[in-house]
Amino acid sequence: MTVTAVAAAVGAAALLVSWAGSSTATALGQQTTWIGVGIGALLAASAAASYWLLQGRRAVVRRRADWVVREAASAGVREQLVSLASMTRFHRGECPLVAGKPVVAANRAAHEREGRRPCGVCRP
Repeated sequence: MTVTAVAAAVGAAALLVSWAGSSTATALGQQTTWIGVGIGALLAASAAASYWLLQGRRAVVRRRADWVVREAASAGVREQLVSLASMTRFHRGECPLVAGKPVVAANRAAHEREGRRPCGVCRP
């Protein structure tokens, strides 16, 4: 979080510097150079914001997976592994990614023989 905030602050500062530089420049070549600096600053700030959003998304996925596992354990649900023929992953029966779909249950070995991998959300 600190690295992201620092990168965003540096990008904003560089953008202000490029604005100040281009507004005082009289020649087109000088203004173009400062515009390039501004574009670079925007790219740096955008990269920092994208990284921050990606980390947030990963945290949400981890928490959702933990929630699914906790709910299954608290409900005493026996592990039932399900999938569709067109799926590349197999899931727990209570996984929200297969809720309402016409899935077929099978054991882990059968799913692995079909070339399926475990779901990253419910982690069977």
